[in-house]
Amino acid sequence: MNFNTLRYVVTVAKESSFTKAAQKLFISQPTLSYSIQSLENDLGTPLFDRKTIPVSLTYAGKLYVEWAEDILLSESQLNRQISAISRQGYSKLYIGMSPHRSPYMLPIVAKRLSKEFPQCAINVCEGTGEELYKRMERRELDVIIHNAPADTVHYSSTIVNTERIILAVPSCYNIKETVHHDSDFYPSTRLYNLKDKPFIALSAQYYMGHSIRALCELEDFTPIYGIECERVELAHQLVAANLGVTLLPEYFVRLSQPLPNVDYFYVEGLDPKRDICIINRKNTMLTEPALRFIEIFKEEFGPEGIKEKLK
Repeated sequence: MNFNTLRYVVTVAKESSFTKAAQKLFISQPTLSYSIQSLENDLGTPLFDRKTIPVSLTYAGKLYVEWAEDILLSESQLNRQISAISRQGYSKLYIGMSPHRSPYMLPIVAKRLSKEFPQCAINVCEGTGEELYKRMERRELDVIIHNAPADTVHYSSTIVNTERIILAVPSCYNIKETVHHDSDFYPSTRLYNLKDKPFIALSAQYYMGHSIRALCELEDFTPIYGIECERVELAHQLVAANLGVTLLPEYFVRLSQPLPNVDYFYVEGLDPKRDICIINRKNTMLTEPALRFIEIFKEEFGPEGIKEKLK
């Protein structure tokens, strides 16, 4: 197996151009073309359709690139592990997480992991789900903490817990129409009771932003958007400033810091929820610290761990 040829095929596929791929690989285009043509001759089928502009993969090419990426990833991970051993156990762990989760989740897990693997450096990447998945596609992240992925072919996910989505409402709105169920921490109110209030919405590309729009549609009204922003933390502060209503993840509020002048409610009749998942790429060899990170995260933020923290 020639790893250089695998890299050549994958790079041409990513660049959709033999010229750009050759420049990126720092080799001549004739050398690149000859290597891939030789491979295609051995396989007995073309991997690229050279008649299209830009160059595109054939069906066989798509299968080959997917396999080649997994082989190259395995090689890279093996090299990382061997390198870590040769440097007396030094290693790096790359974790992806949304900005509103990392402040209250990561310190707890990182503290335990650092005691067990003192020579493992933890690199944290914060971003939206789309950003995190793109980085994982580029093999820049080992593990993501996020919602379950739509792509179950390339990603493996484990549901650690299910989180309720709650309403954050300025106290000055004085919402009276509420119900308090015995098992609930907060009272509940219908979203319809807030139809005349301004809403603080996250962009529709974010889960919370999409949820506000979908839930209001179920309640048969169009919300009045006072402000739109991109961060859950900012939306929370805007509610405290009496600028409108928003949806927030329950654990974000209860495990970080509820704000004064804000009332919190479950959404009566709809009760939106979302899963907290640990995600990694399939057919990926995780390092020992990565596997232990997953175990610790499950212990700390699974149902029993959360129950203890919310007491």
